Amino acid sequence: MLSRPPTTITLTKEDIEAYEQRKLTRDAMRERQMDSSQDTSGTDQSSEGAEIASGA
Repeated sequence: MLSRPPTTITLTKEDIEAYEQRKLTRDAMRERQMDSSQDTSGTDQSSEGAEIASGA
């Protein structure tokens, strides 16, 4: 079996800043999606309730 030295990973300040920026962007997109899905689901629920109440 071959022997290799352990792999060393080094993070620079730029790596961390890039990660944090991607995370902020991803979190903002997720929040926008949740907001838009709540708006859509709220509309659907009210129309379903009206159909049930009218007997349609």
